[in-house]
Amino acid sequence: ESPLAGDVATICLRCHGANPRLPAAHRGIAIERSRCTTCHLPHQAQRQNLLRAEEHTPFGARACGSCHVDRAALLGPAFRPLCLGCHQNKALPEGGAGALIVHPPFRDEDCSRCHRSHNADAANLLREPQGQLCLGCHRKMRKTMVLTPVSAHPAVVEGRCGECHDPHATANDALLRKPQAELCVGCHAALVHPPGGGDW
Repeated sequence: ESPLAGDVATICLRCHGANPRLPAAHRGIAIERSRCTTCHLPHQAQRQNLLRAEEHTPFGARACGSCHVDRAALLGPAFRPLCLGCHQNKALPEGGAGALIVHPPFRDEDCSRCHRSHNADAANLLREPQGQLCLGCHRKMRKTMVLTPVSAHPAVVEGRCGECHDPHATANDALLRKPQAELCVGCHAALVHPPGGGDW
């Protein structure tokens, strides 16, 4: 149960509703039906107007029409075709995925499962810091880390999943950025070339 004394917009508008600049600053959207904390932090922030740290470029430029048909329209469930209008480097090859391994949210065209649309506290507009976000779905990995933390891979413990895994699509098993042997020796070169040369 929420500890708030009412819905978010009502609480915020008690103080901010009298601000004559509010409608223009929000480009005419129905503020009274909005969830202010989507874009603003309620208590403190590093940015002016309590805005979250990372900002989607069109949102920052107040170019709502880049994504929305009209200012107040909400988007449908298929984000990927819209997002790929700008983020073409994430597009699947022509003809579909083919032999690629595709991350289910990306396959389902639901970029919003991992990314926020307007702004975020985490890099790349992720809903949470990368490690927390990934472990939110990959519960088996989270359980393994809790049960055997001593032998957990440092990149996983530190939430750097994207150093080894591509979060969208790749030709390698487990969404690895490179074939496993090639990927691992990128950090663990001593496994191929032992100190002092020679064989192990």
